[in-house]
Amino acid sequence: MFFSTDCPSCGCSDPLNGPYCIRCGAATSVSRIKAPTQAGFSWGKKTKEGTIYEQVITSVDKGISQSSRGPTWLHALAIVLGLALGAFLALALMYSPDFQSLATRMKWPATGLVVYSQEPNATLSLKSIEKDPDAQSKYFDGSLGGTGSLALPAVSAGDYLLTLEKSGKKSFVQLVTVKQGAPTIVGYPEKIKLPDEMDM
Repeated sequence: MFFSTDCPSCGCSDPLNGPYCIRCGAATSVSRIKAPTQAGFSWGKKTKEGTIYEQVITSVDKGISQSSRGPTWLHALAIVLGLALGAFLALALMYSPDFQSLATRMKWPATGLVVYSQEPNATLSLKSIEKDPDAQSKYFDGSLGGTGSLALPAVSAGDYLLTLEKSGKKSFVQLVTVKQGAPTIVGYPEKIKLPDEMDM
């Protein structure tokens, strides 16, 4: 254990001073030990400790401020690559058959009849087939429009005779059974094609 060679009481400075001063007998103070110097800093004095602490904090703050500077070209490149990858994945998803099928199914009504055809603006006729001869048949007429599709959510459950017609094309006739509580889909995923009148 080291002790100060300077007596705090009488000021005697003697290498023989130990726990007590050899001149006056007063206890020597450990706080007066001269601290070794390391890396240019005196670690023993409180003011020096404060200086070291301030230098460490300043160094840390400087590193943080340098790491949080404004965007560099690396930041810009990362943003561009992220946007490009996101756009690529979005396009790939939109043009995938599974996504298109899901998007199509989301447009279907809860009940009724949905018809798809390769012939835009074809005329659709729907006639109910009643098992009771005294019952009155129900009729639905419409156009597939430019998309070649038509949704009829008001069609009730039952058997119907579906007819598709277009000028210059042969008519398409099919017996359709509309279900209760679910949409009945005709021409999906293979759309109905009307052959030309000249085709045999």
